[in-house]
Amino acid sequence: MPLILALSGYHNVGKTTLACYLIENLMPRGFKVGVIKSTKEEKELTDREGTDTFRYKVAGASQVMLFQKERATLYLSSLPSDRGRLLTFLRNLFFDHDLLLLEGFKTWDEIPKIWVKGSKEEEIPKEVLNIVFSATIEEKEDILHFVETYLQKEREHFEVFLSVNGKEIYLKPHLQKLCRHLLLGLLATLKDIPERIFSIQLKIKEKLGKELDK
Repeated sequence: MPLILALSGYHNVGKTTLACYLIENLMPRGFKVGVIKSTKEEKELTDREGTDTFRYKVAGASQVMLFQKERATLYLSSLPSDRGRLLTFLRNLFFDHDLLLLEGFKTWDEIPKIWVKGSKEEEIPKEVLNIVFSATIEEKEDILHFVETYLQKEREHFEVFLSVNGKEIYLKPHLQKLCRHLLLGLLATLKDIPERIFSIQLKIKEKLGKELDK
């Protein structure tokens, strides 16, 4: 599961440039980075009317993927309305990543943010909450150092992630270790398990129309 950081700031302060700089420098250091960009455009379509994927969406499919030789484009028509569940959904979507950068999202109080200032004298708006670092684009090396330190520090505290009905449930460190040992013990009894395990993902889905037995 990735850690999430938002790159927030006013228009044209260099958020996209900063995101590209972080990706170009974090990836060679072993961090897998994904990006989600927000836009104020509500009517803009990323798929052309009349294409097959557009027809599938009009027919009612909630998720449509266009698969090409070396890339895939995923269209999502329905997203969780609750922000907490939406963030859990996004973290699951980028499950194998170390970091998920969100460009914009300054009104999302739940997300830790790096505020990209237009100048050193710029004051951070009081209504923008959960800012963990602030700097100008000219101080991008300082931002990179902060992000790398943040990743290494935060990753030590989270080994196991649990979500129930799309809502992330916090597990204290001793419960994370218990779940980790139980799963590794179970896997040790199974065939075809790789000698080196980097991540484990287990999901339990209810049968159609029935609740899971507690």
